[in-house]
Amino acid sequence: MTDRDKDRVADEVKNFAPSLAKSVPNGPCFSPTGVLYIAEQNRVLAYPAAEFFFEGGDVVASEVIPGGELIPEQFVSYNHTARVCDVGPDGKLYISLGQPYNVAPKEHLETFSEWGIGGIIRVNQDGSDREIYTRGVRNSVGQDFNPTTGDLWFTDNQVDGMGDDIPPGEINRQTAMGQHFGHPWYGGGDVRTNEYKGEEVPVEVVFPVSETTAHAANLGMMFYTGKMFPKQYRGGIFSAQHGSWNRTVPVGARVMFTPVDAEGNVNGETVPFAEGWLDENGEYLGRPVDVAQLKDGSLLVSDDLAGAVYRIAYTGSGS
Repeated sequence: MTDRDKDRVADEVKNFAPSLAKSVPNGPCFSPTGVLYIAEQNRVLAYPAAEFFFEGGDVVASEVIPGGELIPEQFVSYNHTARVCDVGPDGKLYISLGQPYNVAPKEHLETFSEWGIGGIIRVNQDGSDREIYTRGVRNSVGQDFNPTTGDLWFTDNQVDGMGDDIPPGEINRQTAMGQHFGHPWYGGGDVRTNEYKGEEVPVEVVFPVSETTAHAANLGMMFYTGKMFPKQYRGGIFSAQHGSWNRTVPVGARVMFTPVDAEGNVNGETVPFAEGWLDENGEYLGRPVDVAQLKDGSLLVSDDLAGAVYRIAYTGSGS
C-alpha cells in the first residue's frame, strides 16, 4: 500500500513480489537496516531493500529458513500455522511456531520440543544458530518487545471445546529464555486441559499477565510508542481480537488495549479500544487481525474479512 501524497489514504494497493509463490505469508517484519522478512507456513524469506523493489514485479529474495525446514512436513497444517516474526533487541529473528492440534498429543511432545513447535524460536538474520526461546505455547499469532525493558510479550489462543467461558485468552510476558507457558497441561490461564488434567505438571509454568475473553481469538499485538494518542495509551499494548468461531454467542472482533507501566508491568485490565465489527445479531462485519503504528502515531488495523486496512487517529485536544 502506497500513500505518496501523505493524505493517510492509500493511493495504490498491489501484490508484493508476485513472481514468488507464497504459502500463508502471515508474518512480515522489518530489520533496522531495511530488510523485510516474511515468515510463511514452512519457510522464512528475506527481501533486502524491499521498499525500493516493490514498484516492479521482480524482487531480490533469499532463504533464511528454506521451505520444509521451519517444521517437519508431516506437521504442516492449516491449523495454527500462521506465523509471526519480529526482530528482537539482540538483532535476532523471533518466529512463532503454533502447534497444529487443539491440544498437543503426548506422542508428539518430544518432537515438538526438539523443533520448538508450540513455542517461539530465534535465529540469526541469516538463519543460523536456531534456538528455542519460548515453550508451552498453543498458538501465538502476535508478539512484540517492550521498548523499555526489552522483554518479549505475546498473545496466545487457547483450547477449544471446554465451554463458552473457559479457558481465557492470554497476553504473556517473557523475562528469560526457555520459560514455559503451560501448554498442553494448561488450556489457558490456570485451567487444566481435560487430556492432561490428572497428571502432575512437569515444568515450572509462567502464567499470563493479562487474561482476556475466552475464545475471542487474540492475534496481533504491539506496544504503542507514538505521541498522537493521549498519555494513558503511551507504553501500553494494542491487540487485535479476530473473533470466536465456535462460541454459542460470538465475541471479539475488536481492538483491545492493555495498560503497561514504566516498569513493564500490566497496570489494569485489557479493555476494548475499538469495536463495531460484530453486530447485535452476532454477524461479523469485519475481523481484525493485526495492528501497526504509523510514524505519526496513528494506528493501522488489518481486517481479513472485509479485506481492509483502517487508520485510527486521535483528533481531540487532550494530551
